[in-house]
Amino acid sequence: MPLTRFYILFFLLSILTMIYSCGTAVQVQIDYKGMCVKQDLGQALNNEVIKWKGVPHCLGGTTLKCVDCSGLVMKIFESMCGIRLPRTTKEQAKIGTSVSRKELIAGDLVFFKPGFKKRHVGICLDSNRFVHTSVSKGVTISRLDNPYWKKHYWKAKRIIE
Repeated sequence: MPLTRFYILFFLLSILTMIYSCGTAVQVQIDYKGMCVKQDLGQALNNEVIKWKGVPHCLGGTTLKCVDCSGLVMKIFESMCGIRLPRTTKEQAKIGTSVSRKELIAGDLVFFKPGFKKRHVGICLDSNRFVHTSVSKGVTISRLDNPYWKKHYWKAKRIIE
């Protein structure tokens, strides 16, 4: 029986990978290792963030040695849920379901426009805190009501429905 569950999960993840590669918006509903259920997501995220906190920022990084914002998002979702997200902030901003600032919950992606062409992404830990990378602090937790982030807030997307 466990082997059957493995094949079903493998099949579902394969389909999701194909859909993501086509660039269409996807709503992910998956209970992988019991961690990607809405009720457990906040705690699972907090546990995952502990591993990453303070990791230095570097453009293109995706490891515990150094990481950029979209790499952090990609690796956390992959590690926690087995969900493979696109590599760049631009592509991550295209997936999921749009949610308003007032509806944010743990696991939602928050996007910012801090410059004309520059984009930034983080993951909500709750309705007002998010984890992301900072050039000066590395992986850190910030508040959405901070004047800087409030000014540059762009949009939010829900990946786990």
